[in-house]
Amino acid sequence: MLNDIIAKLYAAASANTLEFTNHYYSKVRKRPTPSEAEIRFILCDDAPEIIEHYPDDSCLIWGTTQSNQIGHIVCAYDPPLRVVTSYFPSETHPWKWTGDFRIRI
Repeated sequence: MLNDIIAKLYAAASANTLEFTNHYYSKVRKRPTPSEAEIRFILCDDAPEIIEHYPDDSCLIWGTTQSNQIGHIVCAYDPPLRVVTSYFPSETHPWKWTGDFRIRI
């Protein structure tokens, strides 16, 4: 199931049909946030991992940007596929994560 979710998000990011929510855009102005291009890179050109799965058909994805910066992306995968929010965990809340930012403490 998790691989299917990644495949759907990959397809949407590749086809440029991935939507970005108003919440995502509001956070861009308030904290260090991966750009739309960095999010597409994480979903398409890296090896993204689902590190948390939520009951509302969304998940938290871990991946790295072209500059090897770790980014977290919360995606809703029930159509339409969309980015709810994203952030760089090392810059926003590093104390909430293990050293590789894959496991919440």
